Amino acid sequence: MAEHHSNSNTGRTVAVIGGCTLLLWLLFRGKGWGLGGKGDGDGDGPGSGSGSSSPQISTSDVDPRHCKVRIAANGISVDGKPTTVEEAIAACRSTEGAEVLVTGGGRVSDREDLEAAFRRAGIQILWVERHRGSSNGSGLGGDGGRTDTRAWVFPVPTLGDRKAEISDGWGSPRTLPNGTTIKHLGADIMFRRRDPHDLIAVYKPGTVNGERRYFMPDNLPALAAAAGAVHFARWTPIGFTVIIRHPTGWATYYTHLSSLAVSTGDTVTAGQPIGIIGGNPADRMPLKHLHFELWKHGTRAGVVDPKPYLDAWPHIPVSFREELAEPLPGGPDKELEEAPF
Repeated sequence: MAEHHSNSNTGRTVAVIGGCTLLLWLLFRGKGWGLGGKGDGDGDGPGSGSGSSSPQISTSDVDPRHCKVRIAANGISVDGKPTTVEEAIAACRSTEGAEVLVTGGGRVSDREDLEAAFRRAGIQILWVERHRGSSNGSGLGGDGGRTDTRAWVFPVPTLGDRKAEISDGWGSPRTLPNGTTIKHLGADIMFRRRDPHDLIAVYKPGTVNGERRYFMPDNLPALAAAAGAVHFARWTPIGFTVIIRHPTGWATYYTHLSSLAVSTGDTVTAGQPIGIIGGNPADRMPLKHLHFELWKHGTRAGVVDPKPYLDAWPHIPVSFREELAEPLPGGPDKELEEAPF
């Protein structure tokens, strides 16, 4: 009998506890607290703390849409439809941002107008570059050589069907005015003559436009090799000089420019003109050419031979002309004065 009495008491106790648990659960549910605790939302329930029966919207139910903007030679388009800057603002204002792709023929004025208008309208811009990376590291990714999604292009545009190339490469000897011999830390870029008589009458050897094997036309722009921020754009003893720092941690260096199309602090896209190619005013004959360097880790201490990268980057034309600043007078820059160019 004693054993039977104990079991019946146990059963009544379980029933009471079970009833209380159900009552508490119904009470909490009616107040909108949920099993996660009032208002903290960390448990398994909605955790809204609002006391409302309104359904909670999960972030997985929301499709964050970006409008797709393209800036090409024929103008601006949004989601494939030609548009004006004002129409682009109206189309993108209700989205969570604009993915903007600037092609090689896109006008810089269109990019600048769109960027300024979107900034005033409070529309976030996500700059997109074409995929031009490669698994051999020529994409200069910041991930140890894996394919990079940002574009890299040859820094001198094509001239019709002609492609510029390295006229004087890494490691060639240089003699400074004080007689010191140093190694060339970059690549000089010009156009090679197809034969000894090719364009001799146009770009005569012994002039600023030509030598026996190579030539460089007037008014040809240097191009940003990749998207980035202009860290330096000033007159130096060897001509106007531009340094661009790229998101991947690399930097590119361009000098012997006769004028600038960018200023310090500007953002640039791959293939954007940054200045007009000139010569080194310190030379007796300032032969026009682009001196280009590639810096790992963003400083000259990490300068590398650019040839393997230049050989891998695509050559692009410049299908438009834009107003470029006239050369500005200026004295030597102390930061670069002693650098071995």
